[in-house]
Amino acid sequence: MIFNIAHLSSWLSRVGCRPYYSGIRLNAECPNLLIKYRLAETIEKALCETQRKIHLIGHSLGGMMARSIAAQQPGDVASVITLGSPFRGKVLQPSVMQATAAVRERVDQGAW
Repeated sequence: MIFNIAHLSSWLSRVGCRPYYSGIRLNAECPNLLIKYRLAETIEKALCETQRKIHLIGHSLGGMMARSIAAQQPGDVASVITLGSPFRGKVLQPSVMQATAAVRERVDQGAW
């Protein structure tokens, strides 16, 4: 099955939702940077225009980012739907988690 964002957006509109595109075409960048430079603006626009909590739908890594946003902004997110997101049953070695945290910190500080 091929995931088609246009079909999903069209269906959401038909059932009365107002879909907002993330602006992410390829997720080859750091997820934290994609959230900061692409999604944050879209989320703020949706929150301002609707004056309601938002529902996030993410495909693959986008689902992981949607969960991250919901954890960071629980007062703004009503729900998260993930499609083919790789999070179930994944356990990382503690040293990998520490290295990931160090890289994220450097990225967040603009040192990367």
